[in-house]
Amino acid sequence: MSGTEVKNNYLAKYIVKLAIGLFLIFGFGMVCPSWGGISRTGIQTIGIFFGLIFLLSNSEFGLVLPSLIGFIAVLLTDIYDPTSLMADTFGNSTVVQIIFAYVLCQTIIDTGAGEFISKWLLTRKALNGRPYLFCFVFLCASWIMGAFAKIGGIVFVLALLDSLIDNLKYDKEGQFNRWMSLGSFVAAAVGMALIPFQGLPLVIFGAILSAMEQSGIELNYAVYMFSIIAFSLAFVALFSVIMKLCHVDVEKLRRFDARTMIGGSGKLHMTRKQIIACIIFLFAIAYSVVLAFVDAESPFAQAMATFDQCTWFILALAIFFVLREDGKPLLNEEKTFRGGISWGIVLAVCIFNVIGSMLANPEVGVRGWLNSVLEPVFSGLPFPVFMLLICFVSTIATNLFANAAVGLIVGTLTMPFAITYSQTIGINPTVYGAAVTMSAMFSFMTMAAAGYVPLFLTRPCIQKNQKFLWGVGGSTCIGGILLMTIVFTVLAYIL
Repeated sequence: MSGTEVKNNYLAKYIVKLAIGLFLIFGFGMVCPSWGGISRTGIQTIGIFFGLIFLLSNSEFGLVLPSLIGFIAVLLTDIYDPTSLMADTFGNSTVVQIIFAYVLCQTIIDTGAGEFISKWLLTRKALNGRPYLFCFVFLCASWIMGAFAKIGGIVFVLALLDSLIDNLKYDKEGQFNRWMSLGSFVAAAVGMALIPFQGLPLVIFGAILSAMEQSGIELNYAVYMFSIIAFSLAFVALFSVIMKLCHVDVEKLRRFDARTMIGGSGKLHMTRKQIIACIIFLFAIAYSVVLAFVDAESPFAQAMATFDQCTWFILALAIFFVLREDGKPLLNEEKTFRGGISWGIVLAVCIFNVIGSMLANPEVGVRGWLNSVLEPVFSGLPFPVFMLLICFVSTIATNLFANAAVGLIVGTLTMPFAITYSQTIGINPTVYGAAVTMSAMFSFMTMAAAGYVPLFLTRPCIQKNQKFLWGVGGSTCIGGILLMTIVFTVLAYIL
């Protein structure tokens, strides 16, 4: 085939794919009949959602073009005008937090602290020559970062993984990076469920707590956190074992000679700049860690209420850029901001935050339709079957729609059933609440699953290998559902 034929063939495929995407985004809402009480705007929203998924799953379109087309399509609905769209995109707390988390992690990279941390991990004697144990420890670290640093932890973990891939000289789009990207992201997302009175878990728990309080049942936070930890450790261990059973290529990690990284001295040394960068990063995530263990009614907690995690990131960056070394800034702040932000990912997060909000809006009818579908399914079932259905329906739905909306719907609809089970057969409703929260956090398959999911799906090793996403990723989703059912059902009976 000549060069001209190849070019024409590529152009023809590009035009066909673009036409399909544009039809879904702009045409589907006009020609598809409404069903289940979903409004015309709801049909438009569904079309925009699937059209964007289609365009973004084809790497030739990149991230920016589909996102911009999505902005235009949203403005053609009757929900948003330009002012409200900007407020819910670049003014959204998730988006702003991702922007500053990116810059904060860029300070770790630019100072070389990220490379130092990756070298330190790779040179631990206990992990030497034990690649799958190393993967297990890395996934546990990802879970801890997600639990205490939330979105900033996800950004940091993926940046650290990139540094590891570079040091090990693995193919950036290869098998090892794909598996570790999936495992690290899901572990961090699962970790975000640990603390029930912060972030998204707090939103979901609003519905659960309300139902429990009306029945005179008190939530046991210790039981909740123990249940989340038990499931998380089981998931991380199982994922590491499956990597081994699937013979993921870890030979470079197994044969890795730490001495090539350390040099002749045999010791790793951090520079002053790297130490400061790590201290500032720890300071940035300290906000979530400290508040997790402080009484919300205490004077200290009330004073800290002036801030949130995002503004704490901003404060940490301001401190870093104020500091000097030999009369010069530790880093050039303008250069760090220019190089630290992936605007394609930010735009994707913006548009899918909006789409998630639209799907959750009761006026468009998608939420009501889900209610009508789910409610009759959950009546009169044995508790283990009930748990399986809840975990399955909630996890699948949360990967297709906004996880906050699904968590609220499932929590509101099903908590009365769980309370009935607690009164009749003695299951622990707190464990059930943990299961609902976890199923809502187990979101990574589509862009609309959660505001931070584009951080994972836009990684080249994932975006350019959709077979892996829907094969291994889909299997991980189903495996997670079964694991949730087993772990949370057993704990609900024994705690």
